[in-house]
Amino acid sequence: MLYRQEWIEKQWPSKMFMDPRIQKRVVVIASACLNFPDRNIPGRFQSTAAAKGCYRFLSRTDMNHEKLQASHCENTREEALNSKGPVLFIQDGSEFIYNTQKWISGLGPTADSCGSGIMFHTCLTMKFEEGHPKVIGLSAQKAWIRKEKDQQEKTKESESDVWLEMLKRTGPVPNGHNWITVGDRASDIFSFITGLKKLGYGCVIRTKHDRKILVNHEEYQLKAFMKGL
Repeated sequence: MLYRQEWIEKQWPSKMFMDPRIQKRVVVIASACLNFPDRNIPGRFQSTAAAKGCYRFLSRTDMNHEKLQASHCENTREEALNSKGPVLFIQDGSEFIYNTQKWISGLGPTADSCGSGIMFHTCLTMKFEEGHPKVIGLSAQKAWIRKEKDQQEKTKESESDVWLEMLKRTGPVPNGHNWITVGDRASDIFSFITGLKKLGYGCVIRTKHDRKILVNHEEYQLKAFMKGL
């Protein structure tokens, strides 16, 4: 329990907040979430007053998802920098779906054609100690409300850009480090592959497209070449 408390206070230090009471509230909320991850907000606290305090904090206009994660992401990047072996930056997307809660407004469509919720993309960082994997934390994460289809066509931005955005926010690979990003079929994007190389990352990507590749100046189709190995 002491280690948990020290970890929480390191992720949300007092210097992040103008008012020490806010930092104290954040630590209380984080402790409740860590101790009871499968419960709703009222179920995580021992008193009604503490639950109301959590709701008041979540209603603050001067706090948001990115601000609250800033210190944690910085701690994650610092530990990755201090790691001597390979470091994995594992990316994936997810959704928070609120189909049953019809009173919530401001949500957007999800992968489910009937879904309504919030989109997330996460970059989880992992290192190896004595051959065993150890989770460091999040180096970057993005939350957004997906626009309706007719609105998506009016913007130059694409959701697929988020894969490279995570690495840009994490930062380029320092000299002498072996950082590798890992992704599923959704990450098999040519602009992502060329972009991650410029930042110095290696990659492990599950293929979606049967691309042309060059091996010893010879041209092959990717899937045929892999089957022949």
